[in-house]
Amino acid sequence: MGAANDAAVEGLLFDLRRSIRYHDHRKGFYVRWHLLTNLLTIFMAGVALTDVLNSSGPTGWASCLIKASALMAAFLSAVDMLIGYQRQSSLHDRLKNEFADLEIQLSQDRDHDAAKRRRLEIEKNEPPTYYALDALCRNEQLYAEGYKKNLPNRYLDVGWFARATHNLFRWQGAVFEYLVKEPIDDV
Repeated sequence: MGAANDAAVEGLLFDLRRSIRYHDHRKGFYVRWHLLTNLLTIFMAGVALTDVLNSSGPTGWASCLIKASALMAAFLSAVDMLIGYQRQSSLHDRLKNEFADLEIQLSQDRDHDAAKRRRLEIEKNEPPTYYALDALCRNEQLYAEGYKKNLPNRYLDVGWFARATHNLFRWQGAVFEYLVKEPIDDV
C-alpha cells in the first residue's frame, strides 16, 4: 500500500466528489422544475376557478385566456407526472448520499479495491449521464481542490450552448477539449 495506492485512492476520491456534485446538480434541476410546475399549476388553476365562480364571467379574449390557462395547468401537471420531477429528485438525492457515504468510508480505510467495487454497484443504478454537466462538475471539483484557473490545461472547455443546456440534453458523443492543450505538470 504505497504511493501507487495513495494516488489511486486520491483519484477515486476525486471521482466520488465529482459524482456527488453531479447528483446534487441533477437533484436541484428537478426540484426547481417541480416547484415551478406546481406554482404555475396553482396559479393557472386559480384563474380558471375564479372564472367558474364568477357568474358574469369574462367574454372574448379574456375567456380564451382563462381556458388556455386551465389547459396549460393540466398540461404542466401531466408533464410533472410523466417525467416525475419529485421521483427523479429523490433518485439523485439517494445516489448523492451513497457516493458521500462511500467517500467517507474510503477516506477512513483507504481500501481502493473495495471502494471501486462499491462505486460500480452504485453506478449500475444511475440514469444515463449528462456529459456536459459531468464536465462542468469536473471543472468545479478541480477548482474546489485548489487547481485555479491559471492552470487551464486541467480544465475542460464546455461551450456556452452546452453550459446553457447541460441539464436538458445529454450531449452524448460530445468531446470537451482541454482549455489549453499542454501536458499536465504536477503542481
